[in-house]
Amino acid sequence: MLYSPREAARLTGVPITSINNWLQRSRDIITAQAGNGRPRFDKRGLRILALMRAQTERGISPNLAAQHAASIADRDTKGWPIAAVFSGEPRHCPALVPEDAFPADGPLLIVPLQPLYRAIDEAIGVV
Repeated sequence: MLYSPREAARLTGVPITSINNWLQRSRDIITAQAGNGRPRFDKRGLRILALMRAQTERGISPNLAAQHAASIADRDTKGWPIAAVFSGEPRHCPALVPEDAFPADGPLLIVPLQPLYRAIDEAIGVV
């Protein structure tokens, strides 16, 4: 199923203004293909939006947040990892916990994925 930006905002809690701004920068990363040329979001796109919000609220730029979020969404094939860890060190970022481990130098941003993904699945009726 595909969702409009307004529906994606409602499902993820990301403000529609943020989604529209992010679409201008990272449309190819965060949207699914739609035949009419309008942006649409699938489950992967909803997860990316939620992960982007978690990162940008903590000071990570939207462009980098989109890349990190897509990397996490594309690697998540086993359900819901425990958390995504983002750091200022690009060589070690992002990591999925417990699947990845790395030495941490400096502050880390940790985003628990289970509640984030569960909320999206419940909002779209996938349980």
